[in-house]
Amino acid sequence: MAKIVSLFDISGAVTNSTLKAFISSLVALNLEQGTFFSGTVYFKDFPAQMGCAEVHGVLFNSALIDLTLTSTNVAPYRWTCSCCTNDANPQWKPAK
Repeated sequence: MAKIVSLFDISGAVTNSTLKAFISSLVALNLEQGTFFSGTVYFKDFPAQMGCAEVHGVLFNSALIDLTLTSTNVAPYRWTCSCCTNDANPQWKPAK
């Protein structure tokens, strides 16, 4: 059964570096497939000059992750990133 977890409660989740570092840290934690996670992040490579935002995501398996980033102060306010966990250059795209 998949879990719902807060990033605040996941020791080892890198929430203050880059998107790639964040994804790598989640993979290294060997979370259960289907784990849904959420929390506040402070990425250095945020889109549109965000300072911090809320991220929600699902780890489908050890190779695929789906993320939604939500900001309250910078438009567009929702961004998504669906990628392989070993993607060399994961990127945010404005949500449609």
